[in-house]
Amino acid sequence: MSMSHEREPGMDELIDEVWSLFLDNLKKKEVPPVRLTFGDEVNLLVPQIRLLLPMYANPRFPISLYTASYLGARRNAYAIMRKLDMPPDFFWKFEFWTKERAFEVLGKVSNRIFREIMRTNKEGLLNLENIATDSKEIKIVLTLNECVECAGIEANHPICYYHAGTLTGIISAMLGKELDGYETSCGATGGQKCEFVISAKGVGSELETYLNPGKIEFSLQKRLENALAGQSSRSLGNDASVRYYQLILLNSLITNPKMFSASSYELGVKYGEKLALFLMSYYHKKEEELFEAISHYYTVLKHLKLQMNREAGEIRAEEIAEISGLAKNDDFLGFLFGELAGLLSVITKERMAYKDNTFEDHALVVRFKKQESI
Repeated sequence: MSMSHEREPGMDELIDEVWSLFLDNLKKKEVPPVRLTFGDEVNLLVPQIRLLLPMYANPRFPISLYTASYLGARRNAYAIMRKLDMPPDFFWKFEFWTKERAFEVLGKVSNRIFREIMRTNKEGLLNLENIATDSKEIKIVLTLNECVECAGIEANHPICYYHAGTLTGIISAMLGKELDGYETSCGATGGQKCEFVISAKGVGSELETYLNPGKIEFSLQKRLENALAGQSSRSLGNDASVRYYQLILLNSLITNPKMFSASSYELGVKYGEKLALFLMSYYHKKEEELFEAISHYYTVLKHLKLQMNREAGEIRAEEIAEISGLAKNDDFLGFLFGELAGLLSVITKERMAYKDNTFEDHALVVRFKKQESI
């Protein structure tokens, strides 16, 4: 999957860019929408799928996602506080404050900045619930109501690794300490809200257990049905910021972009095939009639707009959530290329594989080639 372009920003730089846009939104700056039709939102099923499938396939993925999210959030939380003219050593004597004073100040700052960022992005509603601090112990409990990462999902293990890493990184930056954080309650396992405990690094085995969940099981069909039916248990609705979606992709890619993109492609192919069969049943369409339903599906999810030239074996896509407003980089699109190849394989009854792509004005033209029949 190659494409010629000028030197692209590194993943760290792109993560920082997205965090900067979060701050601009918080400051009510005029930030132009990244997509004309869909604007700055995407159905929350889209980021959920992009997190769930790698978790299901790769037992090491939770560790990678948590670590990258932690590092990016810690770096940017400190930068955000600087931009808001907070003294860099404001929290460094935190452990010597009274518990009441510590809870009050940390709560005010969390609500003023990070709760508002997450609410604006429709990630969930953050609350600082409890805090213990002295010269020997730090233990902070945060909750996230209506969490975008697990809303509507039923799974056999807590799955909010992005937010566990992000919240731990934020608190670590605010206190100037290396901390550990893990999830003790999750909406995916029946919790009323997601709860995260953040404490001194290396205390207890809870983080290791959390990051090594074994096989994560979830119901894909049920989640797809609920998404297309428009069902939501959140007052924040069914959509999340497209920047949140891009941020989880960047954190997934950062360790090894080429390798993750290639493995994402393989996951995408399998998902695309399953998705096509699901949509055939859901919309009562045959293979040759299916593309219109597929196009409608992506529109409902505010993911992208599609047109297919079946004879040429190519798909024209616009307003693609993965790359809207970012550098055009193939590494972001491995899963989508695989997903489209899987869908086309079912439609054409021939094994289709990604060939190449070009950008034409605001559209991405993706070409596929035939392999052995299926």
